[in-house]
Amino acid sequence: MQLWAGVAAAIILLGGLLGAWLVWYLWGRDTPTPPLTDYLSEAPSDLPPGIVAYLVDERPTAKGVLASLFHLARLGLLRINMAQGMVLQRNWKESLAKGQSVQTPEGKVIAIPDHLVILFNALRSRIPMDRPIHLSSISSEFQKTLPRVYLEMAEETTRFFNELPAAVRHRWLSIGQWLTRWRRP
Repeated sequence: MQLWAGVAAAIILLGGLLGAWLVWYLWGRDTPTPPLTDYLSEAPSDLPPGIVAYLVDERPTAKGVLASLFHLARLGLLRINMAQGMVLQRNWKESLAKGQSVQTPEGKVIAIPDHLVILFNALRSRIPMDRPIHLSSISSEFQKTLPRVYLEMAEETTRFFNELPAAVRHRWLSIGQWLTRWRRP
């Protein structure tokens, strides 16, 4: 009799564990996400990449300015080679003017954002047309340019905000905390 009780207990234990695992497997776990089927070859927005980085980070960053360098290359004004580090070469002779448009290598005519005008004009004299140079060799000029580029990026992004994002976040956080305290008995 004790043997049957022990066998029954073991079967119930194993059945319970198997049942719990089955319930978790069918309904309780996070389902794996399917792999991406499409590759986006075009940006989902017409905004310049540096401005997108500014909007995502809610402040200007060096990666936004690096994105702007790549944008200049996409517009055909610079050539960037990543084979031996970040090597730059200029394709455009003249300096740029605010509001100027250029024709891309794909044939589109695009107005150049003001922050790209400032960045290109500041680095134009340091990036030669006849030979490639490493970004590290002009890093001091690049860093001196950052405050002016950041300021222009801020000017370009003000149309997306009614208020500072940090102030809005703080206000809604405060409202949420007061509602949480108010609901407690």
